[in-house]
Amino acid sequence: MSIYEIEYSILDPTGNITALVESSEPADVSSGPVSGLLKDHSDHCGRSSLTNRQLYPVLASGLMKYHQDVEQVGFVNFASDTEQCSGHKDPELATRPETGGKPLGHELPGHELPGHADVELSMAGGEFCGNATMSAAALYLLRRVGKTDDFTYTEIYVKVSGAKNPLKVRLKRTARDTFRAGVQMPPAVQITNADFTFNNTKGSLPVVHMEGISHIIIQENSPFFRLKDRHTEAEKAIRTWCSEMAADGLGMMFLATSGKQSEWELIPLVYIPGSGTCFWENSCASGSTAAGMYLAHETLLTSKIASSAEGESQASGKTASPAEGENQASGKTTSPAEGESRASGRTASPAEGESRASGRTASHASDRHEDSTPSDPRELGNTRLFTFIEPGGVLQVESDPETLSAILWGSVRLTGCHQRTISIDC
Repeated sequence: MSIYEIEYSILDPTGNITALVESSEPADVSSGPVSGLLKDHSDHCGRSSLTNRQLYPVLASGLMKYHQDVEQVGFVNFASDTEQCSGHKDPELATRPETGGKPLGHELPGHELPGHADVELSMAGGEFCGNATMSAAALYLLRRVGKTDDFTYTEIYVKVSGAKNPLKVRLKRTARDTFRAGVQMPPAVQITNADFTFNNTKGSLPVVHMEGISHIIIQENSPFFRLKDRHTEAEKAIRTWCSEMAADGLGMMFLATSGKQSEWELIPLVYIPGSGTCFWENSCASGSTAAGMYLAHETLLTSKIASSAEGESQASGKTASPAEGENQASGKTTSPAEGESRASGRTASPAEGESRASGRTASHASDRHEDSTPSDPRELGNTRLFTFIEPGGVLQVESDPETLSAILWGSVRLTGCHQRTISIDC
């Protein structure tokens, strides 16, 4: 039996409750390969320390027994005061409240990230997690800056398990312990279609392969969509498929149309073999990003088909609008208003998505939150904007279909700081 005294914070990124264990120096291991008591070391934050990654899954399991609403556990190290920190105010962001700051979409292709990171985050199962990434950035800012009245944007770089490069997180404080956050997510490695079998049901599903995790996109027309309401079967299926794919982590993203353009309902199921956790999550940042990447990719393919159809029509002496070309590819009839909207490339702004989720209507700029992403997607070049309504709230994704890059927009709130002694069997 080993005893650990750990300090941790609990954060709420769009309902995906996350515990972050804070550490910055090697643990004091007094006896045995995995035993010891984590003392309060004298780093500038006064935080406990933990470096033995083999213990992460068991410590995470211990924490989750005390906090049954916690869906994932990460372990963080903050840059010391003597290290160069990249966190800084962005003057351009601060001077553009009407658009929520500089569009991250301009920086998607070939953006060079610094080798230094302000925060190092390791998830208990070694997976990548977008919600934990924004949580770690918010916690870093709270630890370094404190609870000030500074409501300008700040950039924080987070090195997270499962991702090759540090990720940029832009934070804007909206309340004392709450932030609006935009995370520059790792680009998808590839998007493929794979054949799956479960309980004599066979079907082909799109898979978005990302650094540190993969996500299966399951839409309403799939025979596997019924697993959304059959939790035991779905959890068995995801474990089986994760093993077959040899994935670090696997998500099932059950995606349904909401009846509004570029707005979707998403139910996430995520399995991480490294930590042994399988959760129907309240929200999933990487899963939402994967869904956005897939939808943007499909939009690009549809657009190419529409362009091809228009070219054929012109060759035959007939002119086809982009909406007509899209309909020819899908066999669907589009109203003139829908055709106009699609032809202009307009999608719902993040403020509009939040309004729809809350039942409000955002009809003009004064109704939009000032911390929203740009309301006109055409400012973002080739990116597409998608809103995902999930059990815990709303996440939004700007995705570039050419590069498979994406920005995830959400919110994160600190709910409490704790110190606890945990006993585990080793």
